[in-house]
Amino acid sequence: MLKLLFRSPRSIRVVNQYPGPGAQLLLGTFESSSLKYFRYSVAGVSVVLINLIPFIVATIVLGKVPVAWRPPPIFLFFTSLLSIIPTAYFIGLAVSSISAQSNFAVGAILNATFGSIVEIILYTVAIYAGDLDNLIISSVTGALLATLLLIPGLSMIAGGLKHKEQYYNVSAAGVSNILLIFSVIGLFTPTVFYASFRDTPMQCSQCDPLSNGKLTCHTCKLYGITTDDIENDPVYKDGARLLVYAISFVLPLAYIIGLIFTLKTHSYLYDKPTHPEGEEAPQGHGEEAPEWPKWVALLILLTGTASFALVSDELVTNITTSLDALGLSQQFVGVFFVGLASSSAEIVNAVNFALSNNIALSIEIGAAGTIQAALIQIPALVLISLVMKSPFVLIFPMMNVFAVGVR
Repeated sequence: MLKLLFRSPRSIRVVNQYPGPGAQLLLGTFESSSLKYFRYSVAGVSVVLINLIPFIVATIVLGKVPVAWRPPPIFLFFTSLLSIIPTAYFIGLAVSSISAQSNFAVGAILNATFGSIVEIILYTVAIYAGDLDNLIISSVTGALLATLLLIPGLSMIAGGLKHKEQYYNVSAAGVSNILLIFSVIGLFTPTVFYASFRDTPMQCSQCDPLSNGKLTCHTCKLYGITTDDIENDPVYKDGARLLVYAISFVLPLAYIIGLIFTLKTHSYLYDKPTHPEGEEAPQGHGEEAPEWPKWVALLILLTGTASFALVSDELVTNITTSLDALGLSQQFVGVFFVGLASSSAEIVNAVNFALSNNIALSIEIGAAGTIQAALIQIPALVLISLVMKSPFVLIFPMMNVFAVGVR
C-alpha cells in the first residue's frame, strides 16, 4: 500500500474490478481534499506528521554536506524548526506506547526521562554552544504558555465546535492545578528573590553635586542588565544561585510524588468523568497510544531521539546567523518558534482528543506538559550546566514571570 502511495496516479491500473473472497479494503477515497485531513492516521500516526518526515532527512543530510554545497543558514534554520515537530511527535508516541504496555515503575521512569527529552536535548545543545541563555529562557516561557493556555484553549474551541457539551474530571483537574501552582512558584522563586534584593541599575544624563555631598541627577532611567551582570552580582552568587540549586533538588521530588499519587495510590480519581446526572460521559474514539510492539516503539524512540539531537545541532548552529539576517531577537524566536515547535506534539494530540469528545484528556495533556517543564526540564537544565561547567543563569525577565503567573 505504501508503495502505491508513492507512485504516480497515472501509472496505477485497475486489474480486477471485483475483489475476490477474503479481500480487504485498505484505502477508500471519496473526496479529493478535506479540511479534516489532519484527523487521518496510519498505524496510529497522524498523516500530517508523516508528511513532515522528509524535513528531518533534508535537515540532517544538508547540514553535513560540504560547505560549498550547503544551503543558506536561514534555510537550515527553518527546516530544523519544522523537523522538531515530527521528531517530538514520534518520541511522544513511542513513550506512550511503551508506557501503556509496561508496569507502573517502568512507565513512570519513561515519562520522567523521555517525556521531556526533546526540550532537554535542545537546551543542552544551546548551553554547549554558549551565548544563547536568552533563547533558552524564552523557549521555556513559550513552552509554558503553550501548555498552560494554548492547548486548553484550542482544545475547548475545537471540541466545542463539534460537540454541544463536554465534560472533564473535576477531581483530576484539582490535583493537576495543585501541581501547577507548586511548579510555577518553585520555578520563579529564584527570580522573585533576585529581583527583590538586587540593586536597581539606573542611567542618568547628568548629575550635579549638592552642598551636603550628595548628587542630584536628571533624566534617569532603568537599563537592562545582561547575563554577565547577573552572574557577577553578589546577590545572585551568594543567594539566588544557591536557591536555584535547592529548588532544582526539590522539584523532581515533587514530580515523583505526583506520579505516585496520580498513577498508583489515587488512580481512581482519574476515572472517566460523568454527566451531572451520574451517567458516564462519552469519550469518543480517541486512543492514548498507538498499538505498536515494544521493539517497534523502542526503535522509534531511539531513532527519534538520535534524529532530534542532530536536528537540534543544526538549529543551534544556524540560529545566530539567521537571527541577524532576519532582524529577530532570541526572545522572540524562543517564545514564538522554538517553544511552540517543541510543544507541537502535545498540541496535535490534545486537539485530536478534544474532537473525539475527550476534553478531559486534552486538559490533562496541557497540565502534564507544564508540570514536566517546571519539575523535570528546569532541574535537568541546571544539572547539565553544572556538569558541562557552562554557567547558566536561571533568572527570568519579569515580563516572563507576569506572562505565566497571571494565568
